[in-house]
Amino acid sequence: ATYAGLRLGELQALHADDIDLATGIIRVERGWDAKEGVIELKSKAARRRVPILAALRDTLLDHLARTGRSGAELAFGRTASQPFDPSTVQDRGDAAWRKARLKRITPEAEAASLADAYDAAQVERGGEAARGAEPVHHSRLTGARTGARNAQSA
Repeated sequence: ATYAGLRLGELQALHADDIDLATGIIRVERGWDAKEGVIELKSKAARRRVPILAALRDTLLDHLARTGRSGAELAFGRTASQPFDPSTVQDRGDAAWRKARLKRITPEAEAASLADAYDAAQVERGGEAARGAEPVHHSRLTGARTGARNAQSA
């Protein structure tokens, strides 16, 4: 999510074949809602193609090879058909923070940092920062844990 700018529900609903490593594109085609399951995206702009940054490509390649996921199977699900539970991811992250004797990054700081990192990666790839040259502040982001997603919708 960090390097691709995907929303949580988009990441949960991502199929393995939405990740095209040959062309370097992730196709965002659907979302996931905890109560409804698979949902249509809320707007035409939400359906988009996201470039796969070099920092993400090898990780995706390794993940798909390790899980054996392909076709319409969920790329990041608990199983090929059941999406991951965000609280499980948070619990693992919290355990790692405790083990390292570090404090968890606050959602606001995380969102601003992720959005800035995404913009920097886009510029590195030869594109433009989604928000132009101005710095990103967490007050401009919609949602505590979704800062990077705004880079694609801005």
